[in-house]
Parts: sequence; C-alpha cells; structure tokens
Amino acid sequence: MRDLHVPGTLEFAPIMQRLLAGDQWLFETEHLTRDGRRIPTEINARAFLLGGHWTVLAVARDITERKNAERVVQASERRYRRYVERNAAGFLATRDGRPVECNDAAVRFFAMSPRRNSYRFRRRNSTSTPPTGRR
Repeated sequence: MRDLHVPGTLEFAPIMQRLLAGDQWLFETEHLTRDGRRIPTEINARAFLLGGHWTVLAVARDITERKNAERVVQASERRYRRYVERNAAGFLATRDGRPVECNDAAVRFFAMSPRRNSYRFRRRNSTSTPPTGRR
C-alpha cells in the first residue's frame, strides 16, 4: 500500500494508531499509477478484530472528477467575485435588512464605512454633500 501513495502525502503510524484505537478515518491522499500519474483518492478506513487478529478494511475511491468539479466552481467564484468587485455598478447583499456584503461602488454610493467584515451606513444630514459624482 505504501508504494501506491505519493511520497510525503501520508504518514502511516498516526493512521494506524487512530484505527487501532477504534476510530474510523476518512481522509484524502494521492495514489500513483504505474506510469507515474497522480490520482486524488479518498480513503475510508476502519480496523476491527477478525478471528483474534486486527484487520484493516480500507476503501479507496478515485475523486478526480470531484476535484475537477471543485476547481471549476472555485474558478467560477473567482471570476464572479472579480466581476462584482470591479464593476462600476453598486452591489449590495443584505440579510434581514442589514448589509452583509458589497463592492466598493456600493460603499461609495451609500456612503458606508467598512468595519470588521460588516458594513454600517453612515448617517447623512441635510447639509451633507452627496457622494462623489452624484448631485
């Protein structure tokens, strides 16, 4: 089994300690093919007594498609985030009527001040000047 793993991706001693303590363990690693390709793999392992001997049952699942799908979703999220952040139009998301996320254009438009990952509206009085570019 050690020959299947990419060197440096898995330490067997802690895994065996956890398994022999009765834990089930679900983890991800990489396996090597005969031609040297890496395959992302999910392992679900459990140790149990069988005929008085400790036995480990481990099921390995190729998760290449899942990893590829995760990369596609992450790339899409990055593109969307860049679009929203760079857009001249204001973007404001609210939850229960309170702003939870917005882009710089919305901050400028609504005269909000970012504070600890949340946004608060600054009060404007009748003598305040309108945001830049607005009259």
